[in-house]
Amino acid sequence: MLARAVASLARRGHHSSAAPAQRIAELIARLRDHEDREAIVFPAHERDVLGNVQPEVRWSYGELIDRARVFATGLKDMGYGPGQRLGVKMYNSPELVVAMVGSALAGNDVETAKTAEDLLEVECRGTLVEIGDAEMAGGMIGTHEPIAVGGGDLSDPIVHWDVMMEAFKAQAPPDLPADSPGVGYYFSSPTRVATEQSLVKNGADAATALKMTADDRVCIAVPLTHNMGFGFGLMSTWHVGACAVMPALKPADVRLTDEEHGRNRAMNVTTTLLDEKCSLALADSHVLKSLPVFGYGKLPAGMEALRGGLTKVGSGDAIGLGEPKLWCEVPFTTVGGKPTK
Repeated sequence: MLARAVASLARRGHHSSAAPAQRIAELIARLRDHEDREAIVFPAHERDVLGNVQPEVRWSYGELIDRARVFATGLKDMGYGPGQRLGVKMYNSPELVVAMVGSALAGNDVETAKTAEDLLEVECRGTLVEIGDAEMAGGMIGTHEPIAVGGGDLSDPIVHWDVMMEAFKAQAPPDLPADSPGVGYYFSSPTRVATEQSLVKNGADAATALKMTADDRVCIAVPLTHNMGFGFGLMSTWHVGACAVMPALKPADVRLTDEEHGRNRAMNVTTTLLDEKCSLALADSHVLKSLPVFGYGKLPAGMEALRGGLTKVGSGDAIGLGEPKLWCEVPFTTVGGKPTK
């Protein structure tokens, strides 16, 4: 399945495992020995006020990489590639993971948006959105029909995610040229870019700082549309073949206040840490502060596997400039910020 990627990397001279990976395609080639290992978990959770449940998703590395390659093939068929940009407004989801990785294989840049208003300002070839934003995205002048996740009628002027993935099933995109500059990820900014190479490096640095191994289960309580979630989070697990566990971060009820949503999110994260026996975690400072403190300030029974994590405290990519932040006596190494005097 990964023969083409392996051959391409061999031609570029990146076949030696001693050389640090610099591109997502390189990580994929090296993960061939982990194809059957669990790569990512999205626990089941309530998705709306009606009590509808979003089913659990568990994919192996082979299953995830296959989907990313199919998505990349679909993007190429729609004219995406180097110099093109995919606008994205989505919460963490299996489809978002596939799109972020698949874009690197197709060669197109990605720009994320936090709100519908922000997405309307993105200059892109087309968009990836949840079905509730499809009509708005479809009105963006000069763009391809939006790729929409989560339903819709076949007659709607959208590219249905499920239809797209089925149409290109078992297909793979052509390899990018060896001199391709790599993909740029514009996280909520049209100008500030996180290069593919920098995100892969951040992942390597995070894995090293946390002494991560293939046996770790890493709770990523940060949006994947941010460097902390995609680079320091998801890419760190790919360097060692660990499992990324993704708690629900999307509000189930848009009427909730920020405080109420924060409490629900903290409960989702805590439940995920416990149920999935996570050994490491990533969280921004707001999420970390919102997590409940249990009796005597220690981890509750059943959560003893948790040994450390990373927490974003300021701008920049430096790891460990400040003192670790503690939650239930578990140290979270800092990312960003300035060294204390």
